[in-house]
Amino acid sequence: MSTDGTSSTTALRPTDWKRRAALGGLASVFVAVFFAVFHFGTRSTESEKKWAPAAEPVTARAPASVVQSTSQEAQPLAVDTQWDETRRKISESYLRPVKRSLALENSSMAAPVSLERTKFFSSLRYGDLKAVRRFIESSVIDPKTAAEGGSNALMQASYYGQLPIVKYLLSRKVDINAKDPNGATALIYAARAGHADIVKLLIKKGADDSVTLNTGETAVDVAKKFHYPKLAKYIQQVSQKRKLASH
Repeated sequence: MSTDGTSSTTALRPTDWKRRAALGGLASVFVAVFFAVFHFGTRSTESEKKWAPAAEPVTARAPASVVQSTSQEAQPLAVDTQWDETRRKISESYLRPVKRSLALENSSMAAPVSLERTKFFSSLRYGDLKAVRRFIESSVIDPKTAAEGGSNALMQASYYGQLPIVKYLLSRKVDINAKDPNGATALIYAARAGHADIVKLLIKKGADDSVTLNTGETAVDVAKKFHYPKLAKYIQQVSQKRKLASH
């Protein structure tokens, strides 16, 4: 009321109306945005729940291998019989030569296997006289020792044409007419390889040219068989002279 007792309404200025209208508009926009965000956020959450795989409940579980091992007895491993048979055949094919060699080494004609013996015969075959002397004179190897197959040092040296080693072995008083399992002597070994110088030395030192193999062949027959006719003729002439001298 006014001081004079009459009622009056305070007049609003144009600027106040504009301010109130603007504030009302902002409030409406804020409310609309809030409900929009809440509405779409709820739908997005529901959509994610709809398409996302269900999460397994978090519980303490033992590994599957442990559960399986405790729930049932261990099953025996499957055996591939075909592979086992193939592997056995392969092993036998590799072991067959070894078994054959061991059987020969255990025979009465073969000496026990040793590294020294292997080195000795290797030195002999390659003509290493110093090594051969060292093995024999140090008593590491007996010159009568047989190699694989039953041949002794003199036979091997005669076959490989090692004349200096043959002379050395003869100086050690080895048995010049010793035989291998086939009945061959050092003379027959030399005739087989065609070493005329060794044949002559052996005959000179008393080698028996009449010795025959288990097949009945003599040194003359062996020389002819392996195409050494001159050597065969020489042995035959020596044999005839010996027969004439004995009568």
